[in-house]
Amino acid sequence: MTKDLKGKVAVITGASRGIGLAIAEDLARQGVKIVALGKTVQESTGFWAGVSRRYRKAIKMLRHPLITFAMWGKTGGGKKLEGSIDETVARIEALGGEAMAFRCDVRDEKQVEQAVAAAVERFGRIDFLINNASALAPLPIDQITPKQVRLITEVNYFGTLWACKFALPHLVKSGGRILTMSPPLNLDPYWFRDHLPYTISKYNMSMITLGLAKTFKGLVGVNCLWPATAIDTAAIRMLEQMLDKPMVKGSRTTEIVAQAAVWILSQAVEYSGNFVTDEEVMHLAGVHDLEKFASVPGEELVPDYFLGTPSREVKPPFGYSYHEEQLGLGAKARSGQIAVVHCTMRKHDGSIIESSHRLGRTSEVEIGSAGVNGMRVGGKRVFTISPSPGLGIETPIFVEVELIEVKPGKPN
Repeated sequence: MTKDLKGKVAVITGASRGIGLAIAEDLARQGVKIVALGKTVQESTGFWAGVSRRYRKAIKMLRHPLITFAMWGKTGGGKKLEGSIDETVARIEALGGEAMAFRCDVRDEKQVEQAVAAAVERFGRIDFLINNASALAPLPIDQITPKQVRLITEVNYFGTLWACKFALPHLVKSGGRILTMSPPLNLDPYWFRDHLPYTISKYNMSMITLGLAKTFKGLVGVNCLWPATAIDTAAIRMLEQMLDKPMVKGSRTTEIVAQAAVWILSQAVEYSGNFVTDEEVMHLAGVHDLEKFASVPGEELVPDYFLGTPSREVKPPFGYSYHEEQLGLGAKARSGQIAVVHCTMRKHDGSIIESSHRLGRTSEVEIGSAGVNGMRVGGKRVFTISPSPGLGIETPIFVEVELIEVKPGKPN
């Protein structure tokens, strides 16, 4: 699946746990020397040991769980997340590999510059840069705070930019690769509507790839990798708690992303400027049975952010069209099943004609005969019924269908 990578050197940001750790371990098995960057170190010599009681109290006042997680490596309840860059090094050494840890806040360009210099001093070169560090805050603009905006901007955008800036001279010298964990540049408005600042921060990472792939064409291979589904990481588990929606059981393990990363890094330097998902890469690598990567075999997989075009209007040949107002994360509706739905019918001016919410009851419909096929539980689909004077419909009518549950059997 991969060419000989033995003796290469990889700098990985966000290497304490999750995808970063999995990539580090898979590269180490290929003989790659690892430089693990991250903020979390062992408790005895770690961050908290040098923080005064006064500042610890201030930190605990940051109540939003994603901020607490992203900045300090703790959950909203104060439970420390597993993993540190020191433990990553220990795991790699247990595999017979060679690694070093360097505590680094990627928001600070001086720390990033020092980390790159330390990597070169230790190993003499850099062949791979994996931009994995990322802050997560998919919140609407009216809910996200300025501190949160600065966090996701500085970690996602600046962190990626600084790592590329300081690693590039060494990567040009080695004919190296940059791999950034960010999505394809999908301009469907849906992905900007509910979490605009977060989307911009992730797309900034992708645009760095777009630009560098052109600037360093033939010198450095620059690509983006993004999971096609939810991946079982601490971030996804926290999102599941925040959104109160099932995500972990519909996720895959970090191993699928790690294997995809190794394949990309193994390609010739001409393989550059690509925005691919782990699924696409595995198929390119000849691996078609992806069930082995499921966290819970047989469960319906939850698609990741930024994939698909939910806002695109679909026009079946039945006198109506529809678009996805909200993507669900639950079970997918399939033909032959029963859908439990809420429906709201509106005039073109937005006024409500009728709503099952007002009536206090849901409806059950057979999925094969309704326009909910392919929806996921929690999703909303808006149907536009075109004017039909012959039927007494003078202006468009909009019907919002919210999928509550999917079950077998016949409608009641």
